[in-house]
Amino acid sequence: MFRMSSSREVVPRVDTGEIIKQGYLKKLKTMRKKYFVLRGDSAEASARLEYYESEKKWKTSTCNPKRTITLKNCFNINKKLDTRHKWVIALYTRNDKFCIVFDNEEEMEDWLQALLALQQGEKIE
Repeated sequence: MFRMSSSREVVPRVDTGEIIKQGYLKKLKTMRKKYFVLRGDSAEASARLEYYESEKKWKTSTCNPKRTITLKNCFNINKKLDTRHKWVIALYTRNDKFCIVFDNEEEMEDWLQALLALQQGEKIE
């Protein structure tokens, strides 16, 4: 199976890397809930954020993520001011901006700290 990376290159699906966080969040662009999985570094792949249509599809090992963003390819990850939504994180790559909406500030802060730590190559206990 293959998936598209954030730079639009085709790479084999890699299910390695410790799962740091996972759960349903919303994409800002569509405001639809997706199942997000944040994975740490592994020998096979760098730390990355993946999302799937649902948790069920994620559990299906043959289902590719809808998108994978390799965190080391992000030049910036931060809170985004949005007039309609209070709690938004933006991940900026060379070619794109990807925004995620959270239900509350605590959840947003937890994900932001994990994303930033992994982007900087830190290990999360």
